[in-house]
Formats: sequence, structure tokens, C-alpha cells
Amino acid sequence: MFEWLFKYPPVVFERGEFSFAAFSSASARAALVAATLSGAYLIVRRARQLLPRRMKIVLLGLRLSALALLIFCVLQPVVIVPSIIPHTATVAIVVDDSLSMTIPDVNGRSRAEAVHALLASEGTFWRALTAKFAVRVFTLSGGELTDRATVPRTDLATGLERVLASLHGESLAAIILLSDGAHNARRDLSALLPTFAARRVPIYAVGVGQRQVERDVELVRVNVPRRVLKGSSVKADLLLRCGRGLERRVTVRVIEGERTLQVKPIECAREMGSLAVALEFTPPEAGVHRYVFVIDPQPRELIPENNRLEAIVEVRDEVARVLYIEGEPRWEYGKLRAAVADDEQLNLVSVVRTARGKFYRQGVESGEELVQGFPERPEELFRFKGLILGSVEAGFFTREQLEWMEAFVARRGGGLLMLGGRRSFSAGGYALTPLAEVLPVEVRHERSEDPRESEQEVAAYAPMLTADGREHPITRLKADPAANERAWRALPRVTVPEVFTRAKPGAIVLLEGAKALRTGVRPVLLALHRYGRGIGLAFTPSDSWRWQMEMGSSDLSHETFWKQMLRYMVSFAEDPVTVRTDADAYEVGDEAPLRVEVRDELFRSVPNAAVEVEVTTPHGATERVRVEPSLESGGEYIGALLVREPGVYRLRARAQRADRELGEAEAQLIVREPDREYRGAGQNVELLKWLA
Repeated sequence: MFEWLFKYPPVVFERGEFSFAAFSSASARAALVAATLSGAYLIVRRARQLLPRRMKIVLLGLRLSALALLIFCVLQPVVIVPSIIPHTATVAIVVDDSLSMTIPDVNGRSRAEAVHALLASEGTFWRALTAKFAVRVFTLSGGELTDRATVPRTDLATGLERVLASLHGESLAAIILLSDGAHNARRDLSALLPTFAARRVPIYAVGVGQRQVERDVELVRVNVPRRVLKGSSVKADLLLRCGRGLERRVTVRVIEGERTLQVKPIECAREMGSLAVALEFTPPEAGVHRYVFVIDPQPRELIPENNRLEAIVEVRDEVARVLYIEGEPRWEYGKLRAAVADDEQLNLVSVVRTARGKFYRQGVESGEELVQGFPERPEELFRFKGLILGSVEAGFFTREQLEWMEAFVARRGGGLLMLGGRRSFSAGGYALTPLAEVLPVEVRHERSEDPRESEQEVAAYAPMLTADGREHPITRLKADPAANERAWRALPRVTVPEVFTRAKPGAIVLLEGAKALRTGVRPVLLALHRYGRGIGLAFTPSDSWRWQMEMGSSDLSHETFWKQMLRYMVSFAEDPVTVRTDADAYEVGDEAPLRVEVRDELFRSVPNAAVEVEVTTPHGATERVRVEPSLESGGEYIGALLVREPGVYRLRARAQRADRELGEAEAQLIVREPDREYRGAGQNVELLKWLA
């Protein structure tokens, strides 16, 4: 209907510019205005009949409409559609020549081969373009167009900007981008688009490759702790992406040097998706360990290059000091000390109150340490990495000491564990103290109105793993998940003086309690949450010693649990000076951001320190990296390291203020050969749509 009324389809009016052919000169415009005014005057003056007012208005409107239609026709309306004179405008074709274009997922051909077939001189696409435009072909890297893609990364912003600059002064009709959209350079694409808009140059994106590569198994991510104490197990969390068309069973390996540490078969789902896998192993000795995680390639897999990732773990041969304050002699105190006595990496310094103003101290470094039952200055407390509070009331401490403990967790990054007992939690009066925020359970000021949490009778509960507890290193008594579950079920029941039916929002519950009939509420036995830089933990039973006394002599569940508990709670405590990078691994040619944090003995930020960073490359050369104070965070100093060779880089930071040494720190990072093009290698349709 539109075309029948107006002769042309709507698309002509959308692309064209509406105008009047008879309205081109000043004299014509003046004549038109005079004729319009005269006609309108005559129409109004002739309306002298004695008619109702409404009728007069209707007739006057019809006459003026007829006059307007007559004038519209006299002006000769036209639609001006721009038309390109053949070969006077240029179309730039920009071809992605990065490594991801070698992936053979286009009907058995690589993406680069598919692009070359599209640009063949005898092809329909090429003939249609060259019939109207002068066509010039570029590559994103600026090199020659070949049938092999070799560039290690895709930088769409730099490539498109280079093309636009090289065609400056020419009549550029459009840019056609042939790419899979794998933009993995640091430069922001959005900053480039206003330049194209200003020159009125459209970008047409032609996507190449599958949106999701089906015949591929990718090792997406590996998370390991950056540093652990000697003798601690390392839990590696892997994320796999499984495709279709391959065998469902894949094999994951952990390799260090020439040794294979672990081999684990994994079952992938039938449909494409991600799969989380946990591996656990124990480094045999202290030092820096470089681990390679590998998925065995499948026979028909398209991208075997993304089956491998590396990680680095520093195993420290140091002793972590943990302070244990107990308010009364009890079995829990002695059995806890005995459980960790043979751990060479833990020094449990303990104080038990035997009478008013009298204390029994163990593990102290000198006769003067902890004479008053607690550190007399915050600096003394901050030398520890962990703090355990047994059955001791809040009134035992001064308000200032309670504030030190809160800062010990929040600022120093230490771990604080409260044990169940007659004077712990709510019974100990901790509700209105700074430690109430540190604990992962809600400490009550008054007796709870919930009958489930106000039982006067102290009940016995069997420990049961939660879903989080099955995966957590604290509660892993056995490496095998099924054996670990059986080990926890075999442990005796424990008594809980104060029942907590839930933890705080964001806290993680690792153990729950179950009564004999396995019915009713399940109280929290072990919960934790992050608080500031550190961690707060609550272990509500008062007699975990039963797990040692009522089990066979060969069962080491009690010892294993407490060693893992203490090792975990001290793992967040760092030294006053730290140096780190944003990631553990980089590619050759990357720029690794460096951050040095400097704090004093009270772990307060030091904003005016002199900081030096020395880097040792994989080949043994040393260089200095300049760091400057961060404008966003006091006590933080930032810089950047350009990595040029594969291997392990070692970083050493040293900080001082005036003539006083504040501390040193070391860190490592891995640099690998470029393989980013093969990760997440499906066609990035959304980016290409946004760019176009």
C-alpha cells in the first residue's frame, strides 16, 4: 500500500533526503510565500454566509487543506537518494590474522581458509564489491595478508585505527571486518568508535567461526593458594568446559617437572557446559613449586592448545605462632595442644587460667611473655597469626584488648577461633563487644526466644558434613570424598553448650549436629566467614577430645582436624610488606601490574615509604621496576613489569622509612608462551554486533 501511494518503498525514504525541486531559488520562495498569503486571505474573506460557527470552521479547514495540497504539488516533492559513482569510493576489508583464525571449525576448514575463500577473485562477494567500489584489503596486525594466521593476540582497536589513518583523505565508504571477535588486548574499543562516527564511516562486521566450539575440552581456570605452610595439602580448583562430539571421559593430570603427581578421570556431561573439579596433593618440600595441569587431548579435538594451564605455589618452611587463651583447666585444652604438638610448622602458645590472677603458660619464648595472661601491647598480639579463645568470658579482657583482637583480624589478617564452653559466646558476654562482629554466628545479649536455641539441657550431637564441608580443607580427614564422609560418621557425639541454628549471612557452615533420631533442628558445629583481611571461626562443641579418647589409637581424625584448622586460620595473615601481581600467570609480551603494600608493626598503612622492587628474570638477569604511591589507597605502591620471556619471574620488594627498615617481601609469577587466542575461542557475536 505504501509503495502504491508514494511510488517508492519505505527503505528509499529511510536512506534518502526529502526535498522540493521547485524551491531552489530565492525568487521562487518569495513568490510561493506571496501566493500562499493571498490564497489564504481570499479563502477567509469569502466566508460571509450566515452559517453556524462550527460549520464555518470545518469549511475553512477544508479550503485551507486544499490550498496546502495544491502548494505541495506545485513544489514538486522529491527524494534525493545518494548513489555512488563506481570506483570513486573505497571499501576497506580488514582481515583478522590472529592465531584463533587457525581453528578448523568452519566445515572442516580453518577460519583463515574460510576468509580466503570468501575473498577469492572469482567469488560472488568479491565481484559484487569490486563492481562498485575500489577495494583495499588490510590485516589487523598491519602485515601482509597470507593464508596463515600467526599474530599472538587480537587488537581490534589498534588495527581499525591503523586502517582509518592509512586511508586519510580518501573517500571511504565503509570498513568490512572479517573476524571471530576475539579482542584480547588491553585497549578499550569504546574510545575508538567516536572517531569513526565523526568521519561517518560505518563498520560492517562479518563473524567467522562457531559461536561455541563443540569438539573441544578446555581447561578454563585453575585456582591454587599462592603460598602454604610446609606439610599442608594444596587444593586446586579447576574449571573445565566440555563440548559435544567427543568422549565423555577425560583425564586430568597434575605434573611437576618430570613427575606426574596425580591422575584423575572426569566424566563430562552429555551437553555442553562447565564442570568444576577439585584436586588435592601435598608438596614434598619447601620452596617454589611450578605445577602444570593438563587435560589429555581427545582424538578429534579441535583446540588441544587450551588443554594446559600452569600455576605456582610457594611452600614456606616457617613456624606460625598461634595464641590460645583458656579460661579454665579442661580436657579440651590438653587434647588440643597434644593434637598439634608434632606439627613443626605450628607453635601453639597457650595460657590457661588456673585461679584468679594465676596462669599456666606453655610454648612461650621467654619467662616474661604473657605474664598477665594476655599480650600487654598490640604489637605483641600482632606477632601471632592466629588466636583461639576457649571457655573464657569477655570480662577477662579490657575493652582495649577486645579492640586489639578485632583489629588483629580486620587489619592484621589473622584468624580468630572461639571454642564452645561454659564462658564462651553468649554466656561469656561477648554480645556487646567488638568480637561480636568478628564471629560468624549471632551472639545473643539476652536469652533467645527461639525454643530451639534456648534448650537448658546440653544435648549430644553427631557431627555431619555440609555440602561446603565436603569440599573444605579443614574438614577433609580423608582424600577420598566417600572415605571422608565415613570418617566423620564414625566419630563420637559431642556436646554443644550453646545451640546456634544458623550462621550470619555470608558465613559458611562446615559441620552440623544431628541427634540420635536424626530429626529436629541441626545446630551449627563449625562455621566461618571472612572479616576484613582475616577470618572469624566458631567451633561450638566443648568436647572434641572425644574424637581422640573414644576412637582407636590408630585413628588420627582428631589430630588431622586440629592441624588443618590451625593451618587454615593462619593462612590469611601476611607480613607487613607484601608484593603481588593481579594474576599468577601471564603471556610473553604482557604487562604485569605490580602492587606493593607497606604497613608498620601495627599493620597500619605507611604512605611515605621508600620502596624498591628488584626482578629476576627466568634467565637470571636482574632489573629494577619503578613503583609510585597509589592515589587510591594509602600505603600502596604500584608499577608495571613487561615480561619478555617464558619462565618464572621472581620479585623482591624492600621498604624503608627514613633509616628504619620496614620489611621485605618476595613473590613469583609464571610467564608462558602466548595461547590466549585459543581460550574462549568461540565467535564473539555480541562484540561484533556492538562494534557494527
